[in-house]
Amino acid sequence: MDSLKIGSFLTFLRRLQRNKLAMFGAIMIIFIVGVSVGGPFLAPYDYGEQNLAKAKLRPCKEFPLGTDEFGRCILSRILFGARISLMIGVISMGIALVIGVFLGLIAGYYENIIGNLIMRSVDVMLSFPYFILAIAVIVVLGSGLFNIMLTIGVYNIPTFVRIINGVVLSQKQNEYIEAAKAFGENDLNIILRYLLPNCISSIIVYATLRIGSAILVASILGFLGLGIMPPTPEWGAMMNSGTAYLRSSPHIIFFPGLALMITVLSFNVLGDGLRDALDPRLKEIINK
Repeated sequence: MDSLKIGSFLTFLRRLQRNKLAMFGAIMIIFIVGVSVGGPFLAPYDYGEQNLAKAKLRPCKEFPLGTDEFGRCILSRILFGARISLMIGVISMGIALVIGVFLGLIAGYYENIIGNLIMRSVDVMLSFPYFILAIAVIVVLGSGLFNIMLTIGVYNIPTFVRIINGVVLSQKQNEYIEAAKAFGENDLNIILRYLLPNCISSIIVYATLRIGSAILVASILGFLGLGIMPPTPEWGAMMNSGTAYLRSSPHIIFFPGLALMITVLSFNVLGDGLRDALDPRLKEIINK
Protein backbone atom coordinates (compact mmCIF):
# COMPACT_ATOMS: atom_id res chain seq x y z
CA MET A 1 0.00 0.00 0.00
CA ASP A 2 2.83 2.40 0.88
CA SER A 3 4.64 1.64 -2.38
CA LEU A 4 1.40 2.30 -4.27
CA LYS A 5 1.02 5.69 -2.57
CA ILE A 6 4.65 6.59 -3.31
CA GLY A 7 4.17 5.56 -6.94
CA SER A 8 1.03 7.70 -7.24
CA PHE A 9 2.82 10.67 -5.70
CA LEU A 10 5.76 10.32 -8.10
CA THR A 11 3.35 10.13 -11.02
CA PHE A 12 1.70 13.31 -9.79
CA LEU A 13 5.07 15.08 -9.56
CA ARG A 14 6.04 14.01 -13.09
CA ARG A 15 2.75 15.32 -14.46
CA LEU A 16 3.18 18.60 -12.61
CA GLN A 17 6.78 19.05 -13.76
CA ARG A 18 5.73 18.67 -17.39
CA ASN A 19 3.46 21.70 -16.99
CA LYS A 20 5.85 24.64 -17.38
CA LEU A 21 3.25 27.25 -16.43
CA ALA A 22 2.39 25.36 -13.22
CA MET A 23 6.07 25.16 -12.29
CA PHE A 24 6.43 28.89 -12.97
CA GLY A 25 3.44 29.51 -10.67
CA ALA A 26 4.90 27.30 -7.93
CA ILE A 27 8.30 29.04 -8.10
CA MET A 28 6.70 32.48 -8.01
CA ILE A 29 4.49 31.55 -5.03
CA ILE A 30 7.51 30.26 -3.12
CA PHE A 31 9.28 33.54 -3.93
CA ILE A 32 6.27 35.64 -2.85
CA VAL A 33 5.92 33.68 0.41
CA GLY A 34 9.62 34.17 1.08
CA VAL A 35 9.31 37.89 0.38
CA SER A 36 6.29 38.21 2.67
CA VAL A 37 8.08 36.41 5.50
CA GLY A 38 11.33 38.31 5.04
CA GLY A 39 9.69 41.67 4.26
CA PRO A 40 10.95 43.46 7.39
CA PHE A 41 14.52 42.36 6.62
CA LEU A 42 14.41 42.87 2.84
CA ALA A 43 12.68 46.25 2.79
CA PRO A 44 15.18 49.11 2.44
CA TYR A 45 12.95 51.46 4.46
CA ASP A 46 10.08 51.34 6.91
CA TYR A 47 6.82 51.16 4.97
CA GLY A 48 5.38 54.18 6.83
CA GLU A 49 8.44 56.41 6.69
CA GLN A 50 7.51 59.69 4.94
CA ASN A 51 9.76 62.20 3.23
CA LEU A 52 7.77 64.85 1.38
CA ALA A 53 10.96 66.28 -0.13
CA LYS A 54 11.30 63.03 -2.11
CA ALA A 55 7.63 62.55 -2.98
CA LYS A 56 6.69 60.97 -6.33
CA LEU A 57 10.27 60.15 -7.29
CA ARG A 58 10.62 57.83 -10.25
CA PRO A 59 12.62 54.58 -9.83
CA CYS A 60 16.20 55.36 -8.99
CA LYS A 61 19.19 53.87 -7.16
CA GLU A 62 17.98 55.08 -3.76
CA PHE A 63 14.38 53.97 -4.36
CA PRO A 64 14.35 51.06 -6.86
CA LEU A 65 10.58 51.37 -7.48
CA GLY A 66 10.27 55.06 -6.72
CA THR A 67 8.26 56.79 -4.01
CA ASP A 68 4.57 57.62 -3.58
CA GLU A 69 2.88 60.96 -2.97
CA PHE A 70 4.12 61.02 0.63
CA GLY A 71 7.70 60.09 -0.21
CA ARG A 72 7.31 56.53 1.05
CA CYS A 73 9.37 53.77 -0.57
CA ILE A 74 7.07 51.82 -2.92
CA LEU A 75 9.31 48.72 -2.83
CA SER A 76 9.11 48.57 0.97
CA ARG A 77 5.35 48.98 0.90
CA ILE A 78 4.92 46.25 -1.72
CA LEU A 79 7.06 43.86 0.32
CA PHE A 80 5.00 44.50 3.46
CA GLY A 81 1.78 44.39 1.42
CA ALA A 82 2.60 40.87 0.20
CA ARG A 83 2.13 39.60 3.75
CA ILE A 84 -1.31 41.24 4.02
CA SER A 85 -2.47 39.87 0.67
CA LEU A 86 -1.29 36.31 1.37
CA MET A 87 -2.84 36.40 4.83
CA ILE A 88 -6.19 37.43 3.37
CA GLY A 89 -6.05 34.76 0.67
CA VAL A 90 -4.99 31.86 2.89
CA ILE A 91 -7.13 32.60 5.96
CA SER A 92 -10.28 33.44 4.00
CA MET A 93 -9.93 30.20 2.03
CA GLY A 94 -9.30 28.35 5.29
CA ILE A 95 -12.62 29.63 6.64
CA ALA A 96 -14.42 28.64 3.44
CA LEU A 97 -12.69 25.26 3.27
CA VAL A 98 -13.43 24.09 6.81
CA ILE A 99 -17.09 25.09 6.80
CA GLY A 100 -17.72 24.28 3.13
CA VAL A 101 -16.18 20.80 3.26
CA PHE A 102 -18.12 19.92 6.41
CA LEU A 103 -21.44 21.05 4.96
CA GLY A 104 -20.69 19.46 1.59
CA LEU A 105 -19.98 16.08 3.20
CA ILE A 106 -23.17 16.24 5.25
CA ALA A 107 -25.34 17.35 2.32
CA GLY A 108 -23.90 14.70 0.01
CA TYR A 109 -24.08 11.80 2.43
CA TYR A 110 -27.47 12.54 3.96
CA GLU A 111 -29.81 13.12 1.04
CA ASN A 112 -32.70 14.06 3.32
CA ILE A 113 -34.24 17.25 4.63
CA ILE A 114 -30.89 18.32 6.13
CA GLY A 115 -29.03 17.89 2.85
CA ASN A 116 -31.78 19.63 0.90
CA LEU A 117 -31.83 22.52 3.37
CA ILE A 118 -28.05 22.97 3.03
CA MET A 119 -28.13 22.92 -0.77
CA ARG A 120 -31.07 25.30 -1.03
CA SER A 121 -29.29 27.72 1.32
CA VAL A 122 -26.25 27.45 -0.93
CA ASP A 123 -28.38 28.31 -3.97
CA VAL A 124 -29.74 31.38 -2.21
CA MET A 125 -26.24 32.60 -1.29
CA LEU A 126 -24.98 32.10 -4.84
CA SER A 127 -27.86 34.15 -6.21
CA PHE A 128 -26.47 37.34 -4.65
CA PRO A 129 -23.97 39.35 -6.77
CA TYR A 130 -20.57 38.91 -5.17
CA PHE A 131 -19.33 42.50 -4.98
CA ILE A 132 -22.67 43.94 -3.95
CA LEU A 133 -22.83 41.44 -1.09
CA ALA A 134 -19.21 42.08 -0.12
CA ILE A 135 -19.67 45.84 -0.14
CA ALA A 136 -22.86 45.55 1.90
CA VAL A 137 -21.17 43.37 4.53
CA ILE A 138 -18.15 45.70 4.76
CA VAL A 139 -20.41 48.73 5.12
CA VAL A 140 -22.33 47.02 7.95
CA LEU A 141 -19.39 45.43 9.78
CA GLY A 142 -16.82 48.08 8.95
CA SER A 143 -13.51 47.81 7.14
CA GLY A 144 -10.60 45.94 8.64
CA LEU A 145 -8.46 42.88 8.03
CA PHE A 146 -10.66 40.44 9.97
CA ASN A 147 -13.91 41.64 8.39
CA ILE A 148 -12.47 41.38 4.89
CA MET A 149 -11.20 37.84 5.48
CA LEU A 150 -14.55 36.85 7.00
CA THR A 151 -16.52 38.35 4.11
CA ILE A 152 -14.44 36.67 1.41
CA GLY A 153 -14.38 33.36 3.30
CA VAL A 154 -18.14 33.24 3.87
CA TYR A 155 -18.91 34.02 0.25
CA ASN A 156 -16.70 31.12 -0.94
CA ILE A 157 -18.38 28.58 1.35
CA PRO A 158 -21.27 27.75 -1.08
CA THR A 159 -18.93 26.83 -3.93
CA PHE A 160 -16.92 24.49 -1.70
CA VAL A 161 -20.21 22.93 -0.58
CA ARG A 162 -21.30 22.30 -4.16
CA ILE A 163 -17.98 20.80 -5.24
CA ILE A 164 -17.68 18.47 -2.23
CA ASN A 165 -21.35 17.56 -2.50
CA GLY A 166 -20.84 16.53 -6.14
CA VAL A 167 -17.83 14.37 -5.31
CA VAL A 168 -19.61 12.67 -2.40
CA LEU A 169 -22.71 11.92 -4.48
CA SER A 170 -20.58 10.24 -7.16
CA GLN A 171 -18.50 8.27 -4.64
CA LYS A 172 -21.56 7.03 -2.73
CA GLN A 173 -22.52 4.90 -5.71
CA ASN A 174 -19.33 2.84 -5.51
CA GLU A 175 -19.33 -0.65 -4.09
CA TYR A 176 -16.75 0.03 -1.40
CA ILE A 177 -19.26 2.29 0.38
CA GLU A 178 -21.85 -0.48 0.34
CA ALA A 179 -19.21 -2.92 1.60
CA ALA A 180 -18.31 -0.58 4.46
CA LYS A 181 -21.96 -0.35 5.47
CA ALA A 182 -22.30 -4.14 5.28
CA PHE A 183 -19.33 -4.55 7.65
CA GLY A 184 -21.03 -2.28 10.19
CA GLU A 185 -19.07 0.92 9.69
CA ASN A 186 -20.91 3.89 11.17
CA ASP A 187 -21.67 7.03 9.20
CA LEU A 188 -18.84 9.07 10.75
CA ASN A 189 -16.21 6.47 9.84
CA ILE A 190 -17.54 6.18 6.28
CA ILE A 191 -17.44 9.95 5.82
CA LEU A 192 -13.97 10.45 7.34
CA ARG A 193 -12.22 7.27 6.17
CA TYR A 194 -13.70 6.76 2.72
CA LEU A 195 -15.45 9.86 1.38
CA LEU A 196 -13.24 12.68 2.67
CA PRO A 197 -9.98 11.24 1.21
CA ASN A 198 -11.63 11.14 -2.21
CA CYS A 199 -12.39 14.86 -1.90
CA ILE A 200 -8.79 15.90 -1.15
CA SER A 201 -7.82 16.43 -4.79
CA SER A 202 -10.80 18.69 -5.43
CA ILE A 203 -10.14 20.59 -2.20
CA ILE A 204 -6.46 21.24 -3.01
CA VAL A 205 -7.14 22.35 -6.58
CA TYR A 206 -10.09 24.62 -5.85
CA ALA A 207 -8.52 26.18 -2.76
CA THR A 208 -5.39 27.03 -4.76
CA LEU A 209 -7.44 28.62 -7.52
CA ARG A 210 -9.58 30.62 -5.10
CA ILE A 211 -6.66 32.02 -3.08
CA GLY A 212 -5.74 34.13 -6.09
CA SER A 213 -9.34 35.27 -6.48
CA ALA A 214 -9.53 36.16 -2.78
CA ILE A 215 -6.41 38.32 -3.06
CA LEU A 216 -7.88 40.03 -6.12
CA VAL A 217 -11.21 40.72 -4.39
CA ALA A 218 -9.43 42.14 -1.34
CA SER A 219 -7.43 44.43 -3.61
CA ILE A 220 -10.57 45.58 -5.43
CA LEU A 221 -12.18 46.43 -2.08
CA GLY A 222 -9.02 48.29 -1.12
CA PHE A 223 -9.06 50.15 -4.42
CA LEU A 224 -12.65 51.21 -3.72
CA GLY A 225 -11.67 52.46 -0.28
CA LEU A 226 -13.43 49.62 1.56
CA GLY A 227 -10.39 47.51 2.40
CA ILE A 228 -7.43 47.86 4.75
CA MET A 229 -7.18 51.43 5.94
CA PRO A 230 -3.99 53.51 5.43
CA PRO A 231 -1.20 53.67 6.34
CA THR A 232 -1.12 49.84 6.31
CA PRO A 233 0.30 48.89 2.90
CA GLU A 234 -2.24 46.93 0.85
CA TRP A 235 -1.83 46.66 -2.90
CA GLY A 236 -5.37 47.75 -3.81
CA ALA A 237 -5.22 50.78 -1.52
CA MET A 238 -1.79 51.67 -2.93
CA MET A 239 -3.22 51.61 -6.45
CA ASN A 240 -6.13 53.78 -5.32
CA SER A 241 -3.80 56.46 -3.95
CA GLY A 242 -1.88 56.46 -7.22
CA THR A 243 -4.85 57.15 -9.49
CA ALA A 244 -4.63 60.90 -8.83
CA TYR A 245 -1.06 60.88 -10.18
CA LEU A 246 -1.55 58.48 -13.08
CA ARG A 247 -0.28 60.92 -15.71
CA SER A 248 2.60 62.48 -13.83
CA SER A 249 3.75 59.47 -11.73
CA PRO A 250 2.38 56.23 -13.23
CA HIS A 251 4.88 54.14 -11.27
CA ILE A 252 2.84 54.69 -8.08
CA ILE A 253 0.00 52.57 -9.47
CA PHE A 254 2.00 50.39 -11.88
CA PHE A 255 4.23 48.47 -9.48
CA PRO A 256 1.52 47.47 -6.93
CA GLY A 257 -0.66 46.43 -9.88
CA LEU A 258 2.19 44.36 -11.30
CA ALA A 259 2.71 42.62 -7.95
CA LEU A 260 -1.01 41.85 -7.75
CA MET A 261 -1.12 40.52 -11.31
CA ILE A 262 1.88 38.22 -10.84
CA THR A 263 0.54 36.86 -7.53
CA VAL A 264 -2.97 36.11 -8.83
CA LEU A 265 -1.60 34.65 -12.08
CA SER A 266 0.79 32.40 -10.15
CA PHE A 267 -1.97 30.89 -8.02
CA ASN A 268 -4.23 30.43 -11.06
CA VAL A 269 -1.66 28.63 -13.23
CA LEU A 270 -0.55 26.48 -10.28
CA GLY A 271 -4.17 25.55 -9.58
CA ASP A 272 -4.69 24.59 -13.23
CA GLY A 273 -1.53 22.50 -13.15
CA LEU A 274 -2.54 20.74 -9.93
CA ARG A 275 -5.94 19.97 -11.43
CA ASP A 276 -4.43 18.36 -14.51
CA ALA A 277 -1.75 16.52 -12.52
CA LEU A 278 -4.06 15.14 -9.82
CA ASP A 279 -6.98 14.18 -12.02
CA PRO A 280 -7.95 15.73 -15.39
CA ARG A 281 -11.59 14.85 -14.61
CA LEU A 282 -11.58 17.54 -11.90
CA LYS A 283 -11.84 20.12 -14.67
CA GLU A 284 -15.40 19.01 -15.35
CA ILE A 285 -16.36 19.13 -11.65
CA ILE A 286 -14.80 22.53 -10.92
CA ASN A 287 -16.14 24.19 -14.05
CA LYS A 288 -19.75 23.19 -13.35
